[in-house]
Amino acid sequence: MRSSSSGTAPAFTLRTVHTERGRFPALRPLSARWRRCENGRVPGLRKKTENVTPPEQVYAEHRWAALQAGRDGAIPRLDAHPSVYGLVTDFARNGRWTTVVALGNYKASVFYSTGGGVQVVTEVAPVAEAAWRLLSTVQEHLADFDADDDGGYPPFGAVRFHLLTGAAGRYADVPDDVFWGRADHPLRPVRSAVHDVLAKVRETETAGRAVQKITARK
Repeated sequence: MRSSSSGTAPAFTLRTVHTERGRFPALRPLSARWRRCENGRVPGLRKKTENVTPPEQVYAEHRWAALQAGRDGAIPRLDAHPSVYGLVTDFARNGRWTTVVALGNYKASVFYSTGGGVQVVTEVAPVAEAAWRLLSTVQEHLADFDADDDGGYPPFGAVRFHLLTGAAGRYADVPDDVFWGRADHPLRPVRSAVHDVLAKVRETETAGRAVQKITARK
């Protein structure tokens, strides 16, 4: 992980959470209510959560599955972007992580670390077109993805683009100001294409078409 340049942000060390479903990277510290979970209860909540998978674990599992998608042979290689099997984008806003996934099968998903999310489970033309444009744009900017990817999160004040390939992935970080359109950067075309995918997924969710809501599991 790269260290944050901010003097006020605590350093984050990537850890691994062991669960019955596998090993997952631990989240960067969130609000106090999610810092620990004991005996099926989350401190600060009155409602008991016994036998319900914590939302941050559901998020971590979906995110990690997306990061591994390029390696298991399930994603096709396409001539429009032969080196790009998908892109996973992590950004923090309003006290939670949001992860946007676009894969080479032209399906897309959005997951939230505080629970919930949406997967487009069948091909929807606007989503597929947005995913195709994004992955084709990433193909044109391969040289900017120059760091070996360990599946980690970006440092404070940055957004991370995880490039999925058939082997070990690579990543590139951009400042928040670039991601939110307030500054220029060589990867700004990628940023714009990610926002387009996010918008199309949300439009599909609003229309109630071909989506699967992500919720906590019992």
